[in-house]
Amino acid sequence: MVLNRLFFSVSFSVCALIFIIHIFIMYISKKKFKNVENSIFKYLLVGNAVTIIVEFASVLTLYNLPRLEGLANFICKLYEALICLWQFLFIFYILILNTREMTNIEERKKVRNSMLIGLSILYGICLIVMLISPIKYYDYTKSLYVFNGVGTTIIQVLGILSLILTLIAVTLNKKITKKQKLPNYICLTLLFILMIVHAILRIEINLENFMFSLLLITLYFTLENQDNMILEELETSKKAADVANAAQTEFLANMSHEIRTPMNSILGFTESLLNEKELKEDIVKKDMAGIHDAAVTLLTLINNILDISRIESGREKIVEKSYEMKDLIYEINSSILARMPKDVTFQIKANETMPKQYQGDYAKVNKVIQNVIINAICCTTFGSIELKIDRVQENDMNQLIFTVRNSGNVMTIEEFNKNFNDFVHLGVKDDNEVSSAKLGLMVAKQYAKMMNGVISFQTEGGNTIYTIKLPEQVTNEEALGDVFKDVAKDSPEHKLFDLSGKKVLVVDDNKVNIRLACRLLEGYKVEIDTAESGNECIEKVKENTYDMIFLDHMMPEMDGIATLKLLKSYGYHLPPVIALTANFYTGAKEEYLEQGFNDYLAKPISYKELNKIMYEFFITEDKDIKQEQAPIQQEKPSSDVEEVI
Repeated sequence: MVLNRLFFSVSFSVCALIFIIHIFIMYISKKKFKNVENSIFKYLLVGNAVTIIVEFASVLTLYNLPRLEGLANFICKLYEALICLWQFLFIFYILILNTREMTNIEERKKVRNSMLIGLSILYGICLIVMLISPIKYYDYTKSLYVFNGVGTTIIQVLGILSLILTLIAVTLNKKITKKQKLPNYICLTLLFILMIVHAILRIEINLENFMFSLLLITLYFTLENQDNMILEELETSKKAADVANAAQTEFLANMSHEIRTPMNSILGFTESLLNEKELKEDIVKKDMAGIHDAAVTLLTLINNILDISRIESGREKIVEKSYEMKDLIYEINSSILARMPKDVTFQIKANETMPKQYQGDYAKVNKVIQNVIINAICCTTFGSIELKIDRVQENDMNQLIFTVRNSGNVMTIEEFNKNFNDFVHLGVKDDNEVSSAKLGLMVAKQYAKMMNGVISFQTEGGNTIYTIKLPEQVTNEEALGDVFKDVAKDSPEHKLFDLSGKKVLVVDDNKVNIRLACRLLEGYKVEIDTAESGNECIEKVKENTYDMIFLDHMMPEMDGIATLKLLKSYGYHLPPVIALTANFYTGAKEEYLEQGFNDYLAKPISYKELNKIMYEFFITEDKDIKQEQAPIQQEKPSSDVEEVI
């Protein structure tokens, strides 16, 4: 008889336990999204099962009163504490469901942490009240023992609150479809009816855990249905992909227009020269200057597109090394002067007392500054552009400060913000009318961000001011000094040298590239030999002695790296081997050096970079040659202007 009454008391809970164990097994066997909601739902399932087991123990001790009254008192309080904890956890789960739509991850995290702290404090208060409140035992039917008190009242209030919050959450959540909402409404209605009937008729059967289990089962097949989540995620991803594809198509159309503009100049000038019956020196120089300017613009645009592509793909990395500030200043000065309009002057002012040497990504620092200056050039038709360089100490960190100030046409804050939108996911933004300068400004911001730096903008008295802050480690505290004071215009590093008697091998599978390389090398009066494949290169090295080899990387059958490794494995005494490649990105030079090359020359080849290599390997290594060889006097851009071929 006692066993029958015991089973009758917990019959609903036994059914609930069976259902919960079954749901838990199905839940852990399915693939799930890894998020906070899923983890809490799993804890709710486990917590519900544990609470039911403790409930069985409490009922068992109640039927052995007064003999086990002390143990019954402990287990009943434990049961109250666990069921109260479960309800607080369930309330937290319902609350964070409505934070899923928050796109700002940090803000969402703060809101959820605040909810957790608030609910933890409330639970602590409820737990203290339960522990100090006495438990009252009743025997209404002379056959079933139950307990009551402040703890059970708190549980009832929390139960009502849980149902109300669930109803609100299901109703307001826009991601839940009508078909998903209907089972939740039916379940909540049924639970409200059970609570009312239980309170009015005072049926002394434990229904709390059964009600919680019924609610969890309903949520499992609706809100926590992983299949629905996956389908929803796929639908969202598809829409995002469609938007991105459409935006990228528009972006490529804009880039096509930007590319066609300099290409139109190049083709137009070349056709005019080809059709000119009487070529005159002034006409040739004028048209060639236009071709050169268009080629520089086109190259800048292509480099910016490649930079954006590498940033988006995550392949762009920070490559730190020690560099001289004067080298950075010289390179910026040389490149920018070649792009300045006739009516605009350019000047660099560097703090002479700042340190001369730093540790950082030289290539990215250079690109950030040049792209910002190029953007300033596009907004300046007259007046001047000035670059100020300084070093300050902020929050125990060295900050390099580059300030670009331009007069003439002043850019508004609205225009700057429009040109300065994040471009991490290409084409996602609504504004895809991207010019070359705007694209360069986006690249500058992303590179600055990668280096933990910032770029800001302001207008002041008819001037636009860009401020670039980059944290760089000082490696040499010696003062920079006046970097332009000792720079000679006829510095040998910027002139062609008579290298008669030297023999150079150019290896490239493209005949046009070979012709261009030979055209550049002719100015040094070297003997030039060529090869169009890796195998031909090996045969040439077997039969001849060379002073330098320019070896292309990307070649069919056997590329440049494989060719170099074979040459070294054969035991040949090789001269300096220069990697000749179109792979131009941060860290490319270091990668080629690791493969065994002596240096790296990017295509399209510039006179300045070629001069550096020729000077390093032929002049500085032989001081006698350095003193004896006189520069060849040729008509070419001044040392401050980089000529790109």
